[in-house]
Amino acid sequence: ARFSFRGVIWYQGESNRSQAWRYRELFPALIRDWRARFSNEDMPFYFVQLSSLNRPSWPWFRDSQLRLMKEISNTGMAVSSDHGDSLDVHPRHKREVGERLAFSVLNRTYGHKVTPNGPRYQSMKIDGDAIVLHFADAEGMRAAQGTRLIDFEVAGADGIYHPAEA
Repeated sequence: ARFSFRGVIWYQGESNRSQAWRYRELFPALIRDWRARFSNEDMPFYFVQLSSLNRPSWPWFRDSQLRLMKEISNTGMAVSSDHGDSLDVHPRHKREVGERLAFSVLNRTYGHKVTPNGPRYQSMKIDGDAIVLHFADAEGMRAAQGTRLIDFEVAGADGIYHPAEA
């Protein structure tokens, strides 16, 4: 704690992936503790969301991470699910994930006018038989050339999710 630095970049391990409920208590405690130990109540804390490994508990954990980013002041999260691999815990495209962290830091900590992270869902509107989604931080967002959008689902009033075309 005798060192001085501007902020933290945290790469979350996955050993507690099945305990999203516990993570919602522990991660804020970690941030509070580090901010207290380094005498910096508003120390920036950036982290990487778990990647897209195909495990049942991971979407819940990623949701916890997203919620905590919104709840804890001066934090930022780099989404890695679109650069992950469904069979490998380690995202193969580390450079892109690192760039997302860097853009977030440049924008939020240093005030540069760059898009701070990947697209984040913002809102939706029903338009006939279609649902129009709006995303924050999505300037220039498009599907990769020659590919279709995947992994979209919708739920009715019954709460049951069904695959959807996007």
